[in-house]
Amino acid sequence: MKEIAKRVHRIYCLLKLNIRRKGKQRLPACNPSPLAVPERLNLSGSVDFMHNAQCTERWVSFQYVIMSWMITIVKHWRL
Repeated sequence: MKEIAKRVHRIYCLLKLNIRRKGKQRLPACNPSPLAVPERLNLSGSVDFMHNAQCTERWVSFQYVIMSWMITIVKHWRL
């Protein structure tokens, strides 16, 4: 790759052309919204992420959302 870049640079200099400079690609500015405040104490839950990899390339990730008395499990499969 370096040889090609050097060759291109040499040709551009001989022909007195401007070399294109790549600028940084910036991410758009994000405006985070304020977090929701619970109505009373101990009303929020916790989130835990786990993953399990077997001998093969298959893996399973679980997302546990625990809300005081309710447990929801979301499975994501990738083959």
